[in-house]
Amino acid sequence: MSQLRQYEIQLMGLKNGHHEYSYQLDDAFFTCFQNTPVSEGNLSVTIDLEKTDRHLVCQYKINGHVTLTCDRSLDPFNFDIDLNDQLIFKYGDAFQELSEEIITIPHESEKLNMGQYMFEFICIAIPMKRLHPKFELDESEEDELVYQSQPKGSESKDDEQIDPRWEALKNLKN
Repeated sequence: MSQLRQYEIQLMGLKNGHHEYSYQLDDAFFTCFQNTPVSEGNLSVTIDLEKTDRHLVCQYKINGHVTLTCDRSLDPFNFDIDLNDQLIFKYGDAFQELSEEIITIPHESEKLNMGQYMFEFICIAIPMKRLHPKFELDESEEDELVYQSQPKGSESKDDEQIDPRWEALKNLKN
C-alpha cells in the first residue's frame, strides 16, 4: 500500500521519549482500503507516541466526521467521531497481535505504518445500525412492535375459548 507511506513512522533513529504526529484524513485516505463502510470523511488524528527500549505506547486522538449511508432511507449523513484510544507495540521476535491493544513487532522493524490502525479505530467507532439523525426520535419508541401475528384487538391466548376436548383432559388431570 504505497498510498499509506505518508502514515509511516520511522523507528530507526527515533530516540526514547515522547513524540507527536498529526495527520489530516480525507476522502483519499479511505480510497486506500477495500470493502470499507466509509468512503468520505474529514478527520484530524493526533498520535502521541512514547518510545522506550522495550515498547511503544501510542495514544490516538481522532476527531471529525465521516459520511455514512442511512440503512433506512439510503440518504447520506455526517457521523461525528471523537475518540481516544491506545495501542501498545512491544518488541519481540515476530509480528503478532496479542490482544486488541497489544501488538508485538520485530526488534529490527525500521518503520511502523499507522494508517491501518487509524482506519480500524474509525471503523470500530461506526455503529452497526447506521441511521440518519432525523430518525433518532423514531428509535426511542423501540417497545412498539413492527409485526405481530394477531391483528390488533383480537383475543389473546388467555381469552380464547378452550376446545372442550382439552377441557375434558384437564379434568382428568385433577
